[in-house]
Amino acid sequence: MQPTAPAVGSVVNECKAPKGRQKLASKDEGETNPSVADLAPSCNMNLMLPQPLVHTSARVLEFESLRDLLRGYASSPLGHARIAQLAASRDQAWIKNQQQLTSEIREFRRVGGRFDFSSLVDIGQLVEKSRIAGATIETTEIRDVVLVVDRAAEWREIASSPPATMKTEWQAVAQLSLGIIDFTEFLRAFRNKIQ
Repeated sequence: MQPTAPAVGSVVNECKAPKGRQKLASKDEGETNPSVADLAPSCNMNLMLPQPLVHTSARVLEFESLRDLLRGYASSPLGHARIAQLAASRDQAWIKNQQQLTSEIREFRRVGGRFDFSSLVDIGQLVEKSRIAGATIETTEIRDVVLVVDRAAEWREIASSPPATMKTEWQAVAQLSLGIIDFTEFLRAFRNKIQ
């Protein structure tokens, strides 16, 4: 059984959809799942990258060595790709925000907070494939989408209810996490259906 691509892609595509309500249809079951409300305007992490400097001394300052060091801490292909996109910048607002995010996540980790990034894969091509009318997505591909969506839902829950023992507030993390929509109904529709 292979559902047509829009059955899976419709929810994932919502990250880029305008605010509103959309129905999720499953061709296999002929049912319409509940809608997902109040969609975020965009979940595109690339929008968060600063404008890189045209002329830098990154080579002299061993910026590539710093990226290699950071890459060692990334446990997923998504993390590796994100680190590869980093470039020297003089955007002070972006730099300040990144330092704030680092400080808040450091505090989250200090009090025992954990989140597993290790098996996250880039589902961008699957989302693009889902936009093709009549295209099908393999069961393993659907599983990958569900895994990423499940992790997003898990992070959304953590971001909305951080550990009580934290000494600082989540300001930057909360702002960053606002772009994650509520995937409860999507996950409920696929729970125990894919092995």
